[in-house]
Amino acid sequence: MVVPTSNGKAWTLPPALESSPPETLVSFVAIQQLQLDQGTHYGKHKRSLREIQEEEYARQAEENFLKWWTAEEERIRIENEAIAASLLQPQKQPQQPLQRHHGRRGKKPAATSAVGRSVPGSRTPRGGDRKGPVV
Repeated sequence: MVVPTSNGKAWTLPPALESSPPETLVSFVAIQQLQLDQGTHYGKHKRSLREIQEEEYARQAEENFLKWWTAEEERIRIENEAIAASLLQPQKQPQQPLQRHHGRRGKKPAATSAVGRSVPGSRTPRGGDRKGPVV
């Protein structure tokens, strides 16, 4: 910068400014090295869109899994509580219905086999199927 003066010369240089002593000045290379040592990186690796999407997908999958896991734990807890409650309740014996005899009062019961069916030939058939001597 050139400054006009009144001493006859049209232009003169301004007086030199005092600067700090050179031993206190830190060089640019030294500043960069200091930043590297401190872990400050101005040229950080930028992630691509694909990397960001993959990370987001993995995060979402983990979140969905944790929601499922929590719901499954709750379902099993409720199921186990229901089983424990049913085991602790006294078991009610089913009452047998009253036996009612309809239409066979005073008669002998029909002969039955071990399976509960009537044994053929133990009762006489109704009607004219009785075989007798042919006349």
